[in-house]
Amino acid sequence: MRKRTLTAKVGVESTREALEWFRQLMHAQGIHFHQLDAFQNHWRITPFGTLKATWMSQVFSVLLDDNAPHGFERVIVAGIDGFRDFQADVAAENIAQLEQFKGIPVKPVSIVLPDNQSDGMRAKRAIDYARALRDPLLYNALRDQLLRYATPRDLVILPCVFGNGDGQDYMARLQKETQLNFHEVPTMPPSLLGIRISDALHRAFTQAGGTLLKGDSVISANMETQDGVWRVAGIHTQKMGDFLLKASEFVLASGSFFSRGLISTSDRIFEPVFGLDVTAPNHRDNWYSAKFLDAHPYISSGVVTNDNLQPSIQGAAVSNLRCIGGVLGGFDPVKEGSGGGVSIATGFAAATKQQETTETTQEATV
Repeated sequence: MRKRTLTAKVGVESTREALEWFRQLMHAQGIHFHQLDAFQNHWRITPFGTLKATWMSQVFSVLLDDNAPHGFERVIVAGIDGFRDFQADVAAENIAQLEQFKGIPVKPVSIVLPDNQSDGMRAKRAIDYARALRDPLLYNALRDQLLRYATPRDLVILPCVFGNGDGQDYMARLQKETQLNFHEVPTMPPSLLGIRISDALHRAFTQAGGTLLKGDSVISANMETQDGVWRVAGIHTQKMGDFLLKASEFVLASGSFFSRGLISTSDRIFEPVFGLDVTAPNHRDNWYSAKFLDAHPYISSGVVTNDNLQPSIQGAAVSNLRCIGGVLGGFDPVKEGSGGGVSIATGFAAATKQQETTETTQEATV
């Protein structure tokens, strides 16, 4: 019997609805996205000068299409002197080899910012530049040097160095003052492009009445079982000690291996909080492919769920728990480039399915 895919469980229409909901939510928080059309991916330039397929990008990025010329005369790759998280020379060399920019000059340039702070601006991370560029002296130096190197007929590749809640506002100002075409690229984590989204989601969550326990982590759960069905009675977190956090419904969005939503040992892969059933290659020799750059089977490991995104423990369903995002099994976010889309689609679906269940229960009670 074939396992149902995440697409089959969530549904195409629900996925479209989820993406539109996400776009509107981000727009309300001041984070704006764009795309080619409703169903077509575009190519986005990465910090290494390669291409990555995606459907939706933040607005200060060029949407490259295989079938449409971009119209730029040159590509200017702007690095910042001393910034260790983006290498303009490396990016420029790779961009020059892309078919989309064949025959177009690709030029790396270096922006030198004044060292007007006590510890200077060399060897800093993106978040440091985001703070420093609020200084008019540094911002003006960046703007004026970009104008010296580029024209409105060029595409300017710029590492994302604006953030802290108003990154897109600063980019809009920079574009207005220079009339240049910008493509922001993420840098090494923590990337300000990702921090913008994370901060916006946190704001939306708290504005909706949610409570964030920042810096805390769930370590165990109290489980109850009746008539062959499991139920989460509450959870314990590292900082809350013996205090049991209770709710009628729970959502597990703990991510995959990097965030320790999934744990691997020498002989197994498991979910550490609830002990949920997991799909994974049955032997460690089958976890990986012979070639490093191939898709590795272990990446598709994750929690098994039913059509309502409810997991199971030894085959018995957990009635008030739903699993979303990277902790799920059955998809390869690296090969497919689908990590963000799966998180949005399954998160939206889990909330929708929980609401439908609640309404049905209320109707039955009445």
